[in-house]
Amino acid sequence: MRTNCRRVLAVVAGLSCGVACAPPSPTGVLPPPPADSVATDTVALEAMRGEWLGASGSVSCVALNQAVTCWGDNAGAATVPSHVDVRSVSGERVDAAQFALGQRAFCALDTHGRAWCAASPFSPVALVATGFRFVALEVGYYSICGMRPTGRVACWGDGSFGAIGDGTYGESRSNVATPQAVAGDHRFARVKAHEVGWCGIEVDSRRALCWGQSPGSVIAIPAFAGDCRAPFWFRWTGVGCVVPTEVGDLPASEATAGTGISGCFVDTQEAVRCFGVGAYGELANGGSGEANVLVQPTVIISAERFIALTAGSSFYCGISTHGVVWCWGNNIIGYLGVGLPDCGTTSCGPQVSTIPVEVGLSQVTQLVSSGRHTCARAAGGVWCWGSGLLGQVGLPTGNIGRPRLVLPLDAGASVRDGGERARVQGVS
Repeated sequence: MRTNCRRVLAVVAGLSCGVACAPPSPTGVLPPPPADSVATDTVALEAMRGEWLGASGSVSCVALNQAVTCWGDNAGAATVPSHVDVRSVSGERVDAAQFALGQRAFCALDTHGRAWCAASPFSPVALVATGFRFVALEVGYYSICGMRPTGRVACWGDGSFGAIGDGTYGESRSNVATPQAVAGDHRFARVKAHEVGWCGIEVDSRRALCWGQSPGSVIAIPAFAGDCRAPFWFRWTGVGCVVPTEVGDLPASEATAGTGISGCFVDTQEAVRCFGVGAYGELANGGSGEANVLVQPTVIISAERFIALTAGSSFYCGISTHGVVWCWGNNIIGYLGVGLPDCGTTSCGPQVSTIPVEVGLSQVTQLVSSGRHTCARAAGGVWCWGSGLLGQVGLPTGNIGRPRLVLPLDAGASVRDGGERARVQGVS
């Protein structure tokens, strides 16, 4: 029988392994769903052209137009790039407009706006039972959210901690199989997952609204105790936001990332600002340790300007305006792409970089991270580094401390992938 508690490894130095429990099911009157929550949308999307890159805890994938190639955990058999045939269980061909990959799901959004999902890219995708149609889809850590043509959002998956956004949480919402309309009359320009929570930017007001909560939200820092509207949106204490709630200090930025106890974003001057807990140097402010805390977003120590960010469990990486990757934070198993820690015959403790370090890649256009590894689309193809125990960095097993070319690709060049040829049409 499933328990309502998840064991969580604390990522703040000095905290021991603990248990975070979902709160009991709520009582009282729930917020009413949007008036059109049961309407069927009509959507016509163009088939995907160009490239997409995705990563989860055990798998990495790249798509060239409609051809998907993945490597990683497939019962130990797909640790080298392998072609993935995106078909439903009924054999229907899925013409994908978008792909999305997260910790527990791989999804394809077809040209009719229907969501097809599976537990792994190597499993046959199945149509998600819903009358909704979506124009965009994103897979978070434990949940999935889709954006409808109206800008309204519907979510499904594990809602134990409020990630569905419909006002519910608790054990009874641990497996929501059908998309549920997010509460309130909110129309979003986009939504983005941060661990088990979600944040979105409203179309007209440009307000930042967030909902959900990290299951590992037990942190011993009183300054962050309070409700979900505190200016520390990546890890709430208590119940968290179970419906979209305004977070005033979160900027309306497209480039945001979070580890669960820290957050970073690119500001209007293309500088990165971070806040939260930087136990392993995640704040890039020259400090580390449990006491390294920033309540207000602060510019990191770097002269670089950035166009994109991604986050792992205790590290960040970003693409600079020069197309170069820089990383900072924990490098315990090669997270930062600058080599594995040299510990000799002793066991390694945290190996940190408290300021950004340059990763040896150029012409980088896409960057994705799971909790423990990172992949980049750069000159020459797709490169990966970090934890590779399940083959997600393109080797049978083992960790890679520096970028490794997993799949050679050059714009305009034909490549053989799983017996098929796909022509790269450029980066989308």
